[in-house]
Amino acid sequence: MTVKIKRRQPKPTADSFENFVYKVGLGSNNALSQSTYALTNLISRRRDILEAGYRGSWLIGQAIDVVAEDMTKSGITMLSKLEPEAIKKIQVALEDYSVWEAFCNTIRWSRLFGGCIAVILIDGAKYEDPLDIDKIGKNSFKGLFVADRWMCEPSMGEVIKEFSKDFGKPKFYRLNPGLVVNATMPKIKIHYTRVLRFDGIPLPYYQRMYENGWGLSHVERIYDRLLSFDSATLGASQLVYKSFLRTIGVKGLRKALALGGAEETAVIKQFTHMKTMQSNEGITLLDSEDQFDIKTNSFGGVADLLREFGQQISGATGIPLVRLFGQSPSGFNTGETDLRNYYDNIEREQENKLRHPLNIVLEVISKSKLGVRLPEDFEFDFNSLWKMDEDKKAMIASSDAASVTSLYGAGIISKETSLKELAQSSAISGRYTNISQDEIDKAKIEDENKVPEGIEPEEDFPSNSFEETENNEVVENVDETQEEIIEFPEDKKRIVDKIKEVIVDKINVIKSKFFTTDKRLRSPEGGVNIKGQFYPGGQFIPSEVDYETARKAIEKKQKQNEATKQSKSAPESKKEKENKEETKKSTAPQIVKKAKATTNFSKTKRDKDGKLILANGKALPEHIAKMPIPPAWTNVIINPDPNGKLLVQGTDKKGGKQPLYNKEYEKQQQEKLKVKINKLNKEYPKISQQFDKDLKTGDLTVKENAFLAKLVANTGARIGSGDKILGEVKTYGLSTLEAKHIKKEGEKVVLDFVGKHGKQNLFEVTDRSLASVLLKLKDKKESKEKIFDTDYMSFLKYMKGVGNYTPKDFRTKLANEWAASEIKNMSAPKTPKEYKKAVKEVLIAVSNKLNNTPGMAFKSYIFPEVWDKWKASAGA
Repeated sequence: MTVKIKRRQPKPTADSFENFVYKVGLGSNNALSQSTYALTNLISRRRDILEAGYRGSWLIGQAIDVVAEDMTKSGITMLSKLEPEAIKKIQVALEDYSVWEAFCNTIRWSRLFGGCIAVILIDGAKYEDPLDIDKIGKNSFKGLFVADRWMCEPSMGEVIKEFSKDFGKPKFYRLNPGLVVNATMPKIKIHYTRVLRFDGIPLPYYQRMYENGWGLSHVERIYDRLLSFDSATLGASQLVYKSFLRTIGVKGLRKALALGGAEETAVIKQFTHMKTMQSNEGITLLDSEDQFDIKTNSFGGVADLLREFGQQISGATGIPLVRLFGQSPSGFNTGETDLRNYYDNIEREQENKLRHPLNIVLEVISKSKLGVRLPEDFEFDFNSLWKMDEDKKAMIASSDAASVTSLYGAGIISKETSLKELAQSSAISGRYTNISQDEIDKAKIEDENKVPEGIEPEEDFPSNSFEETENNEVVENVDETQEEIIEFPEDKKRIVDKIKEVIVDKINVIKSKFFTTDKRLRSPEGGVNIKGQFYPGGQFIPSEVDYETARKAIEKKQKQNEATKQSKSAPESKKEKENKEETKKSTAPQIVKKAKATTNFSKTKRDKDGKLILANGKALPEHIAKMPIPPAWTNVIINPDPNGKLLVQGTDKKGGKQPLYNKEYEKQQQEKLKVKINKLNKEYPKISQQFDKDLKTGDLTVKENAFLAKLVANTGARIGSGDKILGEVKTYGLSTLEAKHIKKEGEKVVLDFVGKHGKQNLFEVTDRSLASVLLKLKDKKESKEKIFDTDYMSFLKYMKGVGNYTPKDFRTKLANEWAASEIKNMSAPKTPKEYKKAVKEVLIAVSNKLNNTPGMAFKSYIFPEVWDKWKASAGA
């Protein structure tokens, strides 16, 4: 008979390794296999233990208080078009009503007990009703009342059913009747919109229900480590009493104690006498047969053990040792990296847990103190906890000052912007804090009244000695009235030439970012400027001259000056003098006339009726008088030359410099643009294929730029540079988009952000693949986190490599396509009146897509040929 023995199959372990012979592995019969986790010692529901720990353990107090205090101690910086006085009132209210202290306590007790609320106190409010900020009365905000989870009772049977971030949470809270607060509050329910709720560590669903909807106490997770640390420290202190022990062996001690009486008394008397003598003279008296011994205990390893427990607690709380224990780091570790990481975590906690409640409180304070809601552009940033040392601040301040001075000296930024930049940098460097708003306002006025460099405002348009040749070269007409050339000693001249060389090189590096055809920057030696020309005397002639051409023109000018200087120093013959005088007589009238026409600008003013006239009271030249100069323009300067390119410059209501160019010049520029856009239309299929190729094969930066290029071509949105001026609204473009700007509205994906000039931009992404990618990118980012890592300059560099087209070119291409599409879908006008109305409708439709104005769409984007068929049918 055969007996089959069924072998017992070993039970698999979590790590797939076990050895039943040697009892190794989780699952084998060893001590480790008997270890597990159990739902015991759940102290989040033991208020008495938590309170005793907070009161009796400094370490628990530190673990709870440090994070709460760090999240609220540095305050915020408000960014808005709000008046400084209004922002100051909000800041004062935050202090007067102890809002920061209330937030600190709310976070503190939520960390200790697992949950806490702060009730928004409004004078005369009905707390059962939802909070309506628009109904908040003047000065009715009275602060925040903090109630931890044991002081209030959430309505677990009545929860929020609307889909939102509060879905499933209690709809009402009731304060415990035993609380000594406002007599009416314990008797009523408080609507959740009037409550700022902070939970402890999030829990799984069933455990959260076990905690009545609240979170986990931060103490519970580190409770075993805390007990171990306190036990170790107390044990170490107990060792002190046993570090030095003396023992004495007495013959017959046990017998004497057993007999009692005289024998026991004799023993006690001996040790009493010994103690007395030892205290007085340091003498130990013993019987010759007694044995005396001294034992000492070592503390080796105790410090390492305590340090290990401390590191475990530091890791569990997320608070570095230098902050939790207040101890200085040892060895090469400065503690700076740990603190930086910790401060980054605090910043994340502020964004995730504190920003939304603080937004609500700021809205309430604004309505209470200012009587209005916060403007749409209102934003705030949490002030950094990281404080730089004075050396770093000084270095940053010096660098900022040098950069701003360089840009201002080159004419790239105005004096007003320079002061704003320095004032903004003071938040980091601590320098330039005395730059006042009055100084910035004065600088703005100076900028507005400043005539562009090289433009000399004269009443009678006197001539100077320069004229423009047909091939755009700068030549000098030498006569007796010409100013002498300033000469430097040779060593100084070398220094000056070197400075000029450095400046020109720097301008070449940053030209693509700052120089546009609207920048009136005069180049060194009166030469050709990058992306624009300035002839001496102020004539600004936009062009596409590159740096190399500019350098050659300057060198040529210098050679001409040298030749002129030599000709002056050489003795003239009688014939040469006669020829020179004859030439001067024959050409002087023409030179004067040419100079008057091309090189002199003049200031203007308005008479008592608001009419624009010259500063000397004379009427405007005929060609200027016919121009549509807006009545709101101030600081207007004019060019008396009807053939000049820049004819008028003025300052609009927003403080921006606005030019008016010659119609013929504008027509020439438009023809150039038309040629460029026609070329773009022909090359676009090839360019689009390049975008797709770069999206697949390029590195991350190339892929992002290619994606942005496709987005520009699809939406017509501006690329954006992310500029932000102190106290003003921050503007965005495609390269600076944040996750919050990407929105899904039904089946549509739209980009919604504040763009150029502070205007709200709304672009629909019609390409499904682009829209899908945008949504995926949004899901991976926080609300205020940038979507792309590239920037404006990187994008322009990429576009130059693809086809040297700009975002403006793509916008122009789209504008004409949109206009043609609108025209195709509309009935052709039959009268001039219908024509004007129809054109206006098209312009409105196109400008809405471009996110600019109808006037700008008509003037700078849509080509005149687009309207030709309508003009013919309407006889316009």
